[in-house]
Amino acid sequence: MTEHPQLTPDHILRGVSLSRRVGLTVAGLGGLLGAGLLGLLWATEPTPLPGRTQAAFAAMIVVGLTWAGLAAWTLVRRPLFAIDRVVTASLALIFSLLSTVWMARLAWNRSGVVGLLTVAGVGLTLTLVSATLLRRARAYRATLLQRRRRLEQDTEHDTEHDTEQDTATPQAGRMPLPIGPLALALRLRRTGPATRTVAVLALVLTAAFLAGLVLLVR
Repeated sequence: MTEHPQLTPDHILRGVSLSRRVGLTVAGLGGLLGAGLLGLLWATEPTPLPGRTQAAFAAMIVVGLTWAGLAAWTLVRRPLFAIDRVVTASLALIFSLLSTVWMARLAWNRSGVVGLLTVAGVGLTLTLVSATLLRRARAYRATLLQRRRRLEQDTEHDTEHDTEQDTATPQAGRMPLPIGPLALALRLRRTGPATRTVAVLALVLTAAFLAGLVLLVR
């Protein structure tokens, strides 16, 4: 019979679903492709770009590489207890806030109030969605941690139960066995054929000896 290694709560709760692996792969490749295209576009500009434009290009490249690195880390390491979900949602919230502030500043300088309201509406929507995802990720992580605690408690309970059984078995073996024909018969049932034969012969000889004593007394 093949023996399976004992699984710990960490092994049980570790894993990434197929749909999430596909989503991480798409996000990672998208971030890497976007960062590469922006870097190529920046490098092939015939004239030096303005300082703000260079800062924007650098920020978007960093964002793309961050998503690519996060996706690769999650697919390779398979972090426990949905910590990758919390990190992803946190980065999404941070990037949404920074993008909203940056675009609002540009819109205010170039388009006035109308552009500012448009950018602020889009940015606030992205921020709210990211905040909702972060709250759900934290709730999901808390659920997994609670399951881990339950599994650890069940494992400790099973270990203590097995230890109590192992401790009780030698004590039961040291208890004096009852003496009598029924106890002897029950004990002989758990022994081998040779031992049973010897015991039966001993019983026959004992019975014959007792019968002889009875006849002599009479």
